[in-house]
Amino acid sequence: SVGTNDIKYHCKFNRPHPSWVREKTANSMKKFRQPIIELVKKAQCLFPGAKILLQSVLPMKNVYWYTVGNVYGFNMVLQDVCAAYNCFYVDCCNRFLGIDGFDVNGNLFRDWLHLNQWGKNILSNWMGFIASSDCSSLNAIINLDIR
Repeated sequence: SVGTNDIKYHCKFNRPHPSWVREKTANSMKKFRQPIIELVKKAQCLFPGAKILLQSVLPMKNVYWYTVGNVYGFNMVLQDVCAAYNCFYVDCCNRFLGIDGFDVNGNLFRDWLHLNQWGKNILSNWMGFIASSDCSSLNAIINLDIR
């Protein structure tokens, strides 16, 4: 699998830096593309005809080397892979941001990284809705930013 912990180890630049450092961070996101493509292809081979959904990484407090910007970059890679390989991208990142649209909504996380019961309820309700839906009628990007 590829996800949050991978972002932590590959994105060490989260503060204002010269453009070459920001570019290095953006380029580090590209290294995730091939492993995600391999996972999608494997799932498509194992489950032909299945609708494959990739969920965005949730935002997190700037407690490690990564930031909301790193998560956003990773989520863009997921979105690009979904577009290229006929998958559905479930965008739930914004739903878990605070009012400022930058930091996490502290009411939905128990430790700024892991969801509390309210956050889990929101995510599980949406996942249940998506799982019970006919994906052919859904858009290629499923946005959970409904409050």
